[in-house]
Amino acid sequence: ELDDELRQQTLMQYLSDQIARVLGHTSLKLDAHQQLNRLGIDSLMSVELKNRIGSDLNVVIPVTAFLQDVTFEQLITQILEQI
Repeated sequence: ELDDELRQQTLMQYLSDQIARVLGHTSLKLDAHQQLNRLGIDSLMSVELKNRIGSDLNVVIPVTAFLQDVTFEQLITQILEQI
């Protein structure tokens, strides 16, 4: 089993890749304190991210996580609490 730090780093990379893909970028470097709603994610992109992350990781993420002042770090915490 992965230790907590490695799990967090792996999840950060996975989420960065998924957000980059939805935004049409090949890669994206996100700061842990970056607010997701400032990345240009619209409501359709939010639904796509919610569904993809939910399916891949078997977690429930509210669509609002991508539209409100939720930081990258807060999203990671929400996911880690479910896996």
